[in-house]
Amino acid sequence: MKRGLTIAELFVVIVISIILAVAVYWAMRTGGTFFTEEKILSDLLEQARTSEIQLSYFFNKWGVGVPENPDSPSCDYVFSQELSATQFPRSKRCIIVNTGSSCDEVIFYGSTRGYLIVMDEADEDNYHAYACDMTTESDSYFYVWRNNQVIALTTGNRIGVSGGNCVVSGEPRNAQIPKVITNIDDEDVTLLTGDFIMRVPKIIRIYCGYTDGVRYLKVSLQEGDKRPLYMPLVPVSSFHVRLYPEGCSPMDGTCKGLVAQVEYRYRLPDGTNRTFTKTVMFAR
Repeated sequence: MKRGLTIAELFVVIVISIILAVAVYWAMRTGGTFFTEEKILSDLLEQARTSEIQLSYFFNKWGVGVPENPDSPSCDYVFSQELSATQFPRSKRCIIVNTGSSCDEVIFYGSTRGYLIVMDEADEDNYHAYACDMTTESDSYFYVWRNNQVIALTTGNRIGVSGGNCVVSGEPRNAQIPKVITNIDDEDVTLLTGDFIMRVPKIIRIYCGYTDGVRYLKVSLQEGDKRPLYMPLVPVSSFHVRLYPEGCSPMDGTCKGLVAQVEYRYRLPDGTNRTFTKTVMFAR
């Protein structure tokens, strides 16, 4: 003879069902929270890797294409259309570090784009050249280098070469340049094979700044007398820099490396803030 569940048995089944339902709910909620946190952290790690690549790009330009004047009393780079050794810093590796409680400010000089190497004769009026990311803009300034010294200041439109693949593969001659160009004062400059033309250095500044109430690691670039270009990189809690070797002077070029410590911050959906720190070394 078949019979149904007793009240006690039914009560036990209900209690067990509730316990299982609660366990499944908390398991799903915990798993969802864990997945959400991992997804946020994964996205931030990807941003951190991107910011490291960007920082590497800028720090690797430290001192590139920077004329120097050992007699200069300072590290300041003062762009002037009147070419003079006094406008150049004491050393190409001059670097300025302003220490802050949460974020340091780092300022140095380097050319970030655009150069040309004068090669062999193409014809009576022109040389073959290897060009990399050149421009014919009239407000883009270039130094003409010879024997490791700057001999002239000119502009993109006076050089007359644009573009150029920056990856050398096979034949490096990808452009032609007149044998005679003009400088900023429209005076003739006769080029020689082996001359190097490079865009003037930029003032590169890495610092922290706020955007929409969030602290970001940022970069500003200023070339010549142009307005600075600002770029946010990634949200951070702190950014600190140490120069190496220990005890080096940022004024005289003895600092040849730096360690950057960046603390990244991210926020969970429940409003909790989390951080992680990465330390990267750069050397010149």
